Amino acid sequence: MPSQNNPLDRPPRYGWRFGQQHQLAVFWIAAAAIVSVAFASARLSIKSNSVRPAQSAFIVDINSASAGELVAIPSVGPSLATAIVDHRKEHGPFESLQSLTEVPGIGEMTLDRLHPYLRPIP
Repeated sequence: MPSQNNPLDRPPRYGWRFGQQHQLAVFWIAAAAIVSVAFASARLSIKSNSVRPAQSAFIVDINSASAGELVAIPSVGPSLATAIVDHRKEHGPFESLQSLTEVPGIGEMTLDRLHPYLRPIP
């Protein structure tokens, strides 16, 4: 005769046997762990994509910088630096950093990447 003290021999509680309850608990714990790891890694990747340097190693005055100085800014190549200098020669000094979007090849996203390296225009 089976012993009533052995949990595996007890009649099912709430329609689930002890072994099934144990398997279900392990499943939900594993699912919660997987979801929390996925959520945490997604948050980290979002944060890493939107990180700006706290302070750049150098600051450039957009109204006086040469093409060579502009090329030192990350994501500014020789053609973009030349376009900035040419636009400045043709239209005069930039009135604000936002007016850099008038230069062909500089949109809002590029301006956001350049912003930490540019001296504010009063």
